[in-house]
Amino acid sequence: NGSAARLWRDEYALGAQPGFPGGAVWDLVTLFLLCSAAGRLVSLAGLPPLAGMLLTGFALRAVNLVGGITPLLNSKVRDVALALIMARAGLGLELGRLWRERGIMTALAVLPCLVECAAIAAVATLSGYLELRWGLLLGFVVADVSPAVTVPLLMDLISAGYGREKAIPSVLLAGGSLNSVVAIVGYGTVFSLLFASSLPSWAPLALGLAEIFLFGLALGCACGRGMAALWPHASTAERVALLLCAAAVLISAGKKVGGKKVGG
Repeated sequence: NGSAARLWRDEYALGAQPGFPGGAVWDLVTLFLLCSAAGRLVSLAGLPPLAGMLLTGFALRAVNLVGGITPLLNSKVRDVALALIMARAGLGLELGRLWRERGIMTALAVLPCLVECAAIAAVATLSGYLELRWGLLLGFVVADVSPAVTVPLLMDLISAGYGREKAIPSVLLAGGSLNSVVAIVGYGTVFSLLFASSLPSWAPLALGLAEIFLFGLALGCACGRGMAALWPHASTAERVALLLCAAAVLISAGKKVGGKKVGG
């Protein structure tokens, strides 16, 4: 026991084990437990649990209690979280109804993103902190991560049975997914205007659309066909693992081809 205690002390002092205080695993578990507890406390006051989780995360980062979570690990964890959110959203979609409501869905994807971006850019510009182009860049960054807030709330509405007859949550979920597409294309366009390059100003817009609709559609269809072939022969646990792995692979592949996402 004494030898084990000394070994634990020495490795903790050297920072050799991620499971010790200050390590990545320890900080991730600490972050998860404290944010979950904060979310439950905030929900008792009638507020969304996400509000308490966000405030707790900001506080822990401000006092450097989760310094073991490196930027790379942070990015990977966000990828997994995004995969969970979007996979859960995809399971709640009604494709037939979405096709019939494609006009409304497109409007819900484009207009809120542009309005949110314009509002953030206006506030940033009028306050004197950023010029207009940098404000637009910030606006598209914030607009890209908005579905992370709205999708869980919409899934709760679907679980409660609200709006099922008119498929309102499904339309909003699909619009939220396309919202990220608009934000990514807008971000790339504004980025090209900020930083001079040999490409014409319209090139980032064209390249962004090509990456999303050609590469994204092709890879998504291929992944979907593969899952459809394996789905009937898989158990429930295997289906969950297959779905999450496919979502994570698509997100990682998108980053490799198109560079870092706006919110990543």
